Amino acid sequence: MKIAVIVRVYNRLADLEICLDLIRKTWNRHLYYVIITANGSSDGYKISPSIRQQADVCTEIIDNSGHLSGNAELIKHGIKSIPSDCKYTVLLEADTWIYSDAIVDKYINSLSEAEAVWCSSEWIEKYYSLGLDFAIAESDYLVRNLPMFDFHSHAESFVCNYLLTNKQKFILLKEAMPVHIPKIMRYLYNPSGGRLRFFTRIPMVTHHIENLAEGIETKKGIANAVFQKNFFKDSEKYTFFSYCKFLIIEVLAKTFPRSAWFKKKKVRK
Repeated sequence: MKIAVIVRVYNRLADLEICLDLIRKTWNRHLYYVIITANGSSDGYKISPSIRQQADVCTEIIDNSGHLSGNAELIKHGIKSIPSDCKYTVLLEADTWIYSDAIVDKYINSLSEAEAVWCSSEWIEKYYSLGLDFAIAESDYLVRNLPMFDFHSHAESFVCNYLLTNKQKFILLKEAMPVHIPKIMRYLYNPSGGRLRFFTRIPMVTHHIENLAEGIETKKGIANAVFQKNFFKDSEKYTFFSYCKFLIIEVLAKTFPRSAWFKKKKVRK
């Protein structure tokens, strides 16, 4: 099956190069049509020829309207380049590294069986919200519903509210949940502002390299452990114990008590 992949980027060009390399080298179950949408050129973040060669389409927005509205523009701009023969589309942030497309294959089948139009993680448990860092959607629905991304605040809630209002089915990507660490657990572990940045069951890492001690080299070492494979040969090597460390943190994040267990989910306006 031919599947579109929209990868959006502002300034994370080093992340982008690795994201694309992973897609081209490890996503082997389907044919992928990669669309880069970028909005950093006016600020000096220009897409290099080597990155352009990894994409089928590279489209740039000259003016950056800000973090949230700029992200919305990138998504909509990318959707306009989806080929008509791509039934499904993957939405990715450039700093979202995914090893293997097994998770994509699993959920396009789940979307078809459920007759749903969208799949991603639940972003914040107390609200109806859907993650945008990694999502899989029915291409035709995206093309016909660009206002779904007209958000200026609380993007994840806006997208979910749009689907609920229009009575469209969505399914949750449980392998990427929880996204946020329970508050009580943050007293023991909270290196990324309350968020988990690795998901061993996908496997995927989403760290911001500016928050890591040695930047992208640290992220590569984390990725080797999460992927259970030395994909990055010159970085810290994967060991079973390094993998277990991340697995245990994930299990704790899923099982620690949280208020969302006892409260009704809200619609965020």
